[in-house]
Amino acid sequence: MDSESNWQAFFDGLTRLLAHEQAEPVRAPYNDDTPKTLPLSVTKEGCSIPEVVEALVQIGMTTPATSSPQFFNQLFSGRLEIATMADMLAAFFNNSMYSTRSPVRTPSSSRA
Repeated sequence: MDSESNWQAFFDGLTRLLAHEQAEPVRAPYNDDTPKTLPLSVTKEGCSIPEVVEALVQIGMTTPATSSPQFFNQLFSGRLEIATMADMLAAFFNNSMYSTRSPVRTPSSSRA
């Protein structure tokens, strides 16, 4: 498959996960039989990227959701969309964050 199809599979999977989260914002923890229903096997031939995305979507749909504002805990209580987008873009850029100089001049970078 080409790169565009792989990205489309990713965005389709993400859209399904978001819709599932809105429909069921707080899910009960999975039971002992849940892992038996998930696609966790790996063959010698491997899997295509859309197959991996589908497996991850299925796993995500059975994982207890903690990013909904309806899930209250000291550590979790929602997701900031812009922070999620920024995190995804940081991974997409694949920059070394510890050694990258900012293209924007800041007071601290002018001293370096």
